[in-house]
Amino acid sequence: MLAKSDATMADVWGLAPGRVLTDFHAPRKWLALTVLSNHAQATADILKLQREWVYWPCFSVRVNAGRGQRRCVFRSVLPGYLFIAVHPDRGDPWPVVHATPWITGFIHGDGGHAVALAYSDINIIRMIEAGLNLPHDPKTAHRHKPGDKVRFVADIYSRWPPGVVRRLADDGRIVIETLLLGRIVPVLAYPHQIEAM
Repeated sequence: MLAKSDATMADVWGLAPGRVLTDFHAPRKWLALTVLSNHAQATADILKLQREWVYWPCFSVRVNAGRGQRRCVFRSVLPGYLFIAVHPDRGDPWPVVHATPWITGFIHGDGGHAVALAYSDINIIRMIEAGLNLPHDPKTAHRHKPGDKVRFVADIYSRWPPGVVRRLADDGRIVIETLLLGRIVPVLAYPHQIEAM
């Protein structure tokens, strides 16, 4: 038996009567779901109501709402994708795909099963998202043009292959297509978040 002074909170939880271990504390794997681009936020909200761990990388922009007013809307960093964190023993997310509107499927690997993202990939996406949510001057000069090969500054370990600039948006953002999860994925970024190769 533990002496009163030797007990830690972990010991108290371990000795608590009737404590049921859940998968809440288990490590998670991240899966990518494909979703209709214009319904990504609503789909993420539905998944949260279903008690799923969902991540929708987004950034806010102010748009004209008419009559001289502006409102804030959210746009996707990776249009058409949501990420869910599931228990490592959980199989393919078919129940989520079939039960949730606007989800069209998930990213398959070579064996036909869902591909799990590494935590470092999720961290790169989070850093890109954080950079898009910071104030930025759209008139900042840059030398990027469509067709240029670039890499993401947030990818400090060079996990992602070089991307290609596809389009320059009016608000200063750049659309870069890069190979992620075995397919070409468009990613939005500011000029300071990428560098020429």
